Amino acid sequence: MPKTLDYSKNEFGLGITMAGAISAGAYTSGVLDVLLACLLNQSEETDPDALKVILKAMSGTSAGGACTALSIPALIEGKNDDPDARAFFEVLYAAWVKEIDLLGGREIGLVDLSDLAEGRVRSLLNSGAIEEAVGRLLADVHWDGGQSQYIAADLDLFITCTTLNGITYNVPFNAIAGDAGHKMADHAFVAHFSVQGLGTHALGSDWLELWKDVGVPLTLAAPGPIDFDEKTALPFDKRWSLLREMGVVTGAFPVGLSAQDILVTAGHFGVVDPDRNDCAFGGAWPMDVAPSSVPVPLHMTDDACSIGYAFVGVDGGVCNNEPFEYARFCLREKDETHSEKLKDNPRKPDEATRAVIMIDPFPEGPETKLPSVPADDGRLLAKVFGRLIASVQTQVRFKPAELVTATQTDTRSRFLIAPSSSDFRGDLDGADALASGLLGGFGGFLDERFRQYDFDLGRHNAHSFLSKHFTLQTPHKHYQDIGGRRPDPAQNEVLILPPRGNIGEMKAPEWPRIENGKFERIVDEGQKRAVEVGGKIVKEEGFSGPLGFALRAAWTLSLKKRLKKFIKNAIGAALTERDQLQAFADASESEREVLRAMMSLGEREALLLEDISAEVDENLTAQVEKILENMVRVTPQPMYSVRKSGSGKARYKLRLL
Repeated sequence: MPKTLDYSKNEFGLGITMAGAISAGAYTSGVLDVLLACLLNQSEETDPDALKVILKAMSGTSAGGACTALSIPALIEGKNDDPDARAFFEVLYAAWVKEIDLLGGREIGLVDLSDLAEGRVRSLLNSGAIEEAVGRLLADVHWDGGQSQYIAADLDLFITCTTLNGITYNVPFNAIAGDAGHKMADHAFVAHFSVQGLGTHALGSDWLELWKDVGVPLTLAAPGPIDFDEKTALPFDKRWSLLREMGVVTGAFPVGLSAQDILVTAGHFGVVDPDRNDCAFGGAWPMDVAPSSVPVPLHMTDDACSIGYAFVGVDGGVCNNEPFEYARFCLREKDETHSEKLKDNPRKPDEATRAVIMIDPFPEGPETKLPSVPADDGRLLAKVFGRLIASVQTQVRFKPAELVTATQTDTRSRFLIAPSSSDFRGDLDGADALASGLLGGFGGFLDERFRQYDFDLGRHNAHSFLSKHFTLQTPHKHYQDIGGRRPDPAQNEVLILPPRGNIGEMKAPEWPRIENGKFERIVDEGQKRAVEVGGKIVKEEGFSGPLGFALRAAWTLSLKKRLKKFIKNAIGAALTERDQLQAFADASESEREVLRAMMSLGEREALLLEDISAEVDENLTAQVEKILENMVRVTPQPMYSVRKSGSGKARYKLRLL
């Protein structure tokens, strides 16, 4: 029987979930940097009556899954106690701020061409940059034996990915043929790890015990180096190396980054004899169903742990971008009235005893509006095809149970930390508050300063959250006396995990911008990569016959040039719109919108007034000529110029200096 929380000692259970983030993993790691530091800074000597927060579970997908994996080497190496350090956990900082960059941090970059030498295209960007960075980060991780009473002795990690192969289940019903039934495939794979040795608190999970899911053991038995590159003969023996592999594959953004080959066993799906504790490595479903009623995947019924199963994996966010339910279920207690049921986590402000914090850099999600009448072109093939993939993806991510629970007001069993710059840079939230929020979330890879900003913003937001919003009400049903800090002495609220020790107020970061020279270099290297990848796809990926001839001719004559132009225009317009190009730092908001339109249409091109007007926000259309004429009069600006030419229909040309 797992030990549960001891309310007489003011123990509070914690789970952390990290959503998909792409380059905004820098923000997630910044939040995590402060959360983990505050967790380790707890002290019963200085705060004997305060809540004792115990970290039991972490779950993540995509960039959040990478952060989940990286949290373990970060905790193994321990917290940096220098209050002036750039981070409390160097691994988290180095991974997201220093190591992975479009042009290259310490080694190759995401647009490097080295991966194309073999002649085949595996992804639009060079995934070797990520794999090499991970190798450098994990090469010298060393455990000195340090442990914490505020971490569970079995710390459970859940990292997702999407298997392109799928796992087939058969639902037999009451069919005429003996083996007939309805078959369905599950493409969402979840790797469950149990980290043993970092913590000392004997806090178990009734959910995992119910499913007899012990997880892949990551055991810290004695001080020494950790081998994240184990050379094993059997997939059963892969442990630390599987954590490294899952940290990479979970963020393998489809098409953008290379898919990965993953080798596991039946035990990782929980389908072997659960009483065999040597290989029951996974399989717990975060659903209120009896484990005994769950069907076994086809072809795995009698397999032993020594048999490997290979699948091609991509980004976990394809199927599940916020694996909140894994951390939540891991904290649930058994219902003593039923052998196969769990109790809900208490939610009320004066009853909650455990909570899950979700870190989500892009909480906006999809936003759709149903028209009052059918659109004229809504059923055209191009329209339907364009919406289909997004519709399927958002549907598989839809979680009715979580949605219903979240509608309850004043719940203290689930919290969200999302980007906000409201207290130092205007009322901006989500992607708008992030330096990496452009280009669909890939923008952070353009420049280290973007990732540095997001990391610092994450630290700032985490400190603010813990100092103001992570609270319980007193008097409390389960805790008799709760000491500690209160966000407002006049209120009956107490902070659950206030910043302590050397964790002072986090300095607000300054908004970063790219200089003209760096912008030109990014565009140039990006165009080279795009042309090389596009050329290999067109010429070497099996296009033959008349279609292949036509495609190669179109590529040579037109498509290559258009692609290069698109890349420059798209990056330039995105940077301009978000005030991340140093050349336009002094421009007003309306001027920057006109400049964005000109960048989108093509910098250095002679543009007609009506074309520029058609590209700007409709509220600014009538003012475009006046704005342009003003920029012409004061030209040249320190870093750009707008010139007017032609008689009759005037043309305007933008040029970065």
